[in-house]
Amino acid sequence: MRFCLPLAIGLLLLCSFAYSQTPALPKFSHAAFVQLGGISPVYSFNYERLIRRNIMFTYKYRIGISLLPHVVAIPVGINVFDTFGNHHFQMSAGITPYIEDYDTFTIKGSESLLYMGAGVGYRYQRPEANWFVMMGLNPMVKLDPSLREFIGPDPQFILSGNLAAGFRW
Repeated sequence: MRFCLPLAIGLLLLCSFAYSQTPALPKFSHAAFVQLGGISPVYSFNYERLIRRNIMFTYKYRIGISLLPHVVAIPVGINVFDTFGNHHFQMSAGITPYIEDYDTFTIKGSESLLYMGAGVGYRYQRPEANWFVMMGLNPMVKLDPSLREFIGPDPQFILSGNLAAGFRW
């Protein structure tokens, strides 16, 4: 009888260690993709990095660049999507500093704008595959940081769509 209580406690502790599992590390934590539309002017080349993955959601941040004649834009954002299966519902939020009429490596005389937006969409990404595609809708607001009111007398709301394809490693 004396040994029953310590034995029961020891067995319970041993069982909890025997059945515990360490979470698997994600196989792919980096991605590069080309996006048409979205919070970029026309297109952007993006890098995406895994922040966190749990049972329900995957969190990633992204940064990109878009170069057009006389325009530079740098989209930065966060993507969140569900973790189950191949088909994912995706939510995103982002901001894009946008410089028009830039002169080689100087922004003297240029006009800077700021686009802020959120988005919802669809992402096809198989857990074991290296490639993925996504598409969605991005409502945005156009801000002018040079104005004192920042938003200005008429904030401009824009609805944009996006289509992207990329590679994970």
